[in-house]
Amino acid sequence: MKPLYAETECPACGTRFRIPMNQILDVRVDPEVRELVLSEQVNIVRCPRCGTAQRINMPFIYHDPAREVALLYLPPDAGKNEVERQKVAGKLTRVLLNSLPTEEQKSYLLQPETFLNVESLKRRVLELEGLGEEEINRARERLELLGALVDAAREGTLEQAVAEHQVELESPEFHLLLQAYIAPAMQGEQSEDTQVLRTLLEYLRAHTEMGQKFAVMDRAYDVFRSDPTRENLLALLRVTPSEDLFRSVVENAIDSLDYAFFKALVDKIEQAPTEAERQEWETLRKRILAARDELVQQVKQIYQSRQDLIEKLLETEEVDKMLQSHLSELDPYFAAAMEGFFRQADQEHDLVLVQELKMLSQKVDELIEQQTPPEVAFLQMLLSAPSDAEVKKLLRRNEELLSPELLELLKRASAQFQQEPEGKDPQMIARLAHVVALLEEHLGAAAAAAPQEAQSEGESSLPEGLIFAKH
Repeated sequence: MKPLYAETECPACGTRFRIPMNQILDVRVDPEVRELVLSEQVNIVRCPRCGTAQRINMPFIYHDPAREVALLYLPPDAGKNEVERQKVAGKLTRVLLNSLPTEEQKSYLLQPETFLNVESLKRRVLELEGLGEEEINRARERLELLGALVDAAREGTLEQAVAEHQVELESPEFHLLLQAYIAPAMQGEQSEDTQVLRTLLEYLRAHTEMGQKFAVMDRAYDVFRSDPTRENLLALLRVTPSEDLFRSVVENAIDSLDYAFFKALVDKIEQAPTEAERQEWETLRKRILAARDELVQQVKQIYQSRQDLIEKLLETEEVDKMLQSHLSELDPYFAAAMEGFFRQADQEHDLVLVQELKMLSQKVDELIEQQTPPEVAFLQMLLSAPSDAEVKKLLRRNEELLSPELLELLKRASAQFQQEPEGKDPQMIARLAHVVALLEEHLGAAAAAAPQEAQSEGESSLPEGLIFAKH
């Protein structure tokens, strides 16, 4: 089937370029598309000539195979008339069907739910995530409140705005929302918007009760990160104000929740000087056990799902399509399940199954290698190069992969690794910093030597930056 294209024009430089329209956003292939839809980051394209971003109004299908739901975004301008719009819908549906193995081509795909605007599609996605009307409205209100406080921080009226919204600001969900916005901003270049968010965060940490609880948790986390003892882990869990964060801490520290950890917790209970404090430690113990047991059950379910997937892959005649359709599930759980199948086949001396598993393992390795971005693969080559001379040779041979953006990304990664070295190889950290310095030197020399060439006018190649799920 020939791909369907649209044409757009860059508002900055006037370059016209084509955009492929077969947008299939599959949650199972790439779980991040859910957030892309909810944050309205789908249909953002960049001009291949000047890099200017613009929003376009192209149709797409949001596919959630676990729930057997296909949501078609088909705006009114997807065709000149209803007949053309339905042709676009038919093409997108066939692209989705053809991307799946025969046994996964179910009837719901033939009649996707259709939406004329993104807002109504977003509400349907939120409903699928189990959020009712009241929860959806609360989420929207928190986002609107964040916008109002950001404006107040810019205008110097933050004290008044916080006083007016004191009740809403005692919600831990609002502080989690603020952290979700500020964390990515802190990793990039420090702009005026970043400073406004930082000012807002610091003010709320100092002037709201919930903000002060988060500030206490931040300090406890810093102590635990620098000295990850069981005692410090207990102190962190004790002051974590949000259930979502509590489960996250338990998940990340699951290996530390051993006999010695719970023995220390029982000691806290038995040695508590008051009944109130003893009850507090006992409640904490129950919360930790509940979160740990829930996590263990989730791991068991995930592992079982990977075993089921391997059995399907061994039975299907369309292994490649099924692997593509389950791309996000080719994770460490999948690898552990594969090891289990290999052990069982060896124990039973099933040579046929061993051979089938080896062929499947090879296909998985090839697919994962294909999904590795060229820049990541190139960085791995640089880090493993035996000498500076070899690094410089690789840089000269791969000029098309080099950019100031890549340098900035590597600088941030290097700085983060040096600030948080726990669990990382010191030699790798030093090697990364050295490679960054060589890349910076190479880009500086190239910029000084390169003539200022005018770019050609007219139609450019297809743009980078159009957001697609991998398929």
